[in-house]
Amino acid sequence: MKALRVELYQDHVCWRQETGYRFFQTYPLPTPSMVRGLVHKLMGVKPGGNRYIPLKISIQGRYDSIFVDMQRWDMETKKRNGASNADSHTLMFWEELANVCLTLHIAFKNDNETNLIKLKEGFIGNTVVLGRNEDITRIDSIDIVELVTPSNKLSPKYPMFMPKNEDNEGYPVFHLPFAYSIIGSQRIFKYIDACLINAGSQIKSKYCLVACNYPEHPVCFLELNDDDEKDISEK
Repeated sequence: MKALRVELYQDHVCWRQETGYRFFQTYPLPTPSMVRGLVHKLMGVKPGGNRYIPLKISIQGRYDSIFVDMQRWDMETKKRNGASNADSHTLMFWEELANVCLTLHIAFKNDNETNLIKLKEGFIGNTVVLGRNEDITRIDSIDIVELVTPSNKLSPKYPMFMPKNEDNEGYPVFHLPFAYSIIGSQRIFKYIDACLINAGSQIKSKYCLVACNYPEHPVCFLELNDDDEKDISEK
């Protein structure tokens, strides 16, 4: 099968976790929902349009260091007489990753080759943001590649998300948002469980694919099951 392979660089980024108040921790890699949102944006799918494009995503990457950024946020409050008071402020703390390199593989379940070409054009013709509005991304490489089943075990160059299975027990497990539907004014997410596999780990060939010129970047697709995908598509 074919997939779009994209190498990205970010000098600093926060892929904010859902929990936290005034101190926002980051995921070690972008979630499938963040990548899916980027794909939809680059392909012209309007936010809130409840149009879901079925796809599969492989996410791997590394960073040099982690730091905490402190920001002062001005807050507008109301006095008892109804007038605004803009003097109030609070401190926010953001956990951020520095010097991030990512390798993404993206494939579509329907009209794959047509959508891959459209997505590639979207990456090339637009400013790519993955994370917060200020988390601008540089594209270092982009190409449509042919994926095959490897004949032997593979070792990833970077840490990567991999669907949870009986062979990767012991690795950290993340309950990752993948996609959502809008019901009323609320976003209802569908989640998947994925393990964070260390760089250099041995991955059995039955769990991954690979592009012939990139054996150091095995592809482990994350995807929704058929029932969840149908539920999202019908909303």
